[in-house]
Amino acid sequence: ARTLLFVGDSTMLQAATTTMNAIHWGMWEGGGCQGQISGALADTLLHRDMGVSNRGQHWVKWAEELHPDILVLSTGPHVASLQGFRDIIHELVQEHSARFPDLKLVCRIAP
Repeated sequence: ARTLLFVGDSTMLQAATTTMNAIHWGMWEGGGCQGQISGALADTLLHRDMGVSNRGQHWVKWAEELHPDILVLSTGPHVASLQGFRDIIHELVQEHSARFPDLKLVCRIAP
């Protein structure tokens, strides 16, 4: 069975929980796969001080530890500068290509 991992700030953890609950409570026929969904905290994704708060771990740590088939990443309000967003995108592209070329990746990175 495939697994889905949401990584980001508290809003991503809320998205993971909402998705798990929607499946558990039967919004989709044949539900019951909520155990294949996880959420992990990474305010800036890179575990660097980039503005406001830096809870959690680097997204790579979570990907290595949990081995998801699909990874959904998000950051935004914890990054205070445009250069910070550039750094995140640059590192995401490099790390994804080098370490996880077969991992399906969905990103939402917004200032």
